[in-house]
Amino acid sequence: MSMRGIDISTYQRGLDLSKIDFDFAIIKATEGTELVQDTCDPWVQQCIQLGKRWGFYHFFAGGDPIKEAEFFVTLTKNYFGKGIAVIDYEAYGMTGAANVKKFVERVHELTGVWCVLYMSRSVIKADDWSAIAPTCPLWVAQYANDEIVNGHQSNPWIQDGDFGPWASPAIHQYT
Repeated sequence: MSMRGIDISTYQRGLDLSKIDFDFAIIKATEGTELVQDTCDPWVQQCIQLGKRWGFYHFFAGGDPIKEAEFFVTLTKNYFGKGIAVIDYEAYGMTGAANVKKFVERVHELTGVWCVLYMSRSVIKADDWSAIAPTCPLWVAQYANDEIVNGHQSNPWIQDGDFGPWASPAIHQYT
């Protein structure tokens, strides 16, 4: 089943979800051990009011993975079991699969929930994700080119195969 989703954070501040055609939103909640997105809960509440599926994510900043997991859970504890929990692994937070494993295991210990793991297609080959793939679905970002794509594509381009230890992504971000 194909669903149309959006990934939003404070960069989209002021966005009125009632004016957008989407099936789900994944909303940035936290980053590192200090940053809290003040736009997260209002959008979560709007998704609930609109009857839309939603998720929430932690931008891994490359610090102590246990402390980052505990920070994320403490600030989003009421979301677990209702929305999809995600760890965003990119940019300066890319400190290795072993740290991601510590993060997702700590989140699971505290909540009973496994996170979805977000990364770009090129990062899949940068490390060994085999210890994470059995419990954490993959949300992969892979773009066909640098052209701006606005709106849903029913059949977006994605290179076949080689998602490392995942057979395929659970979510494909193409723009």
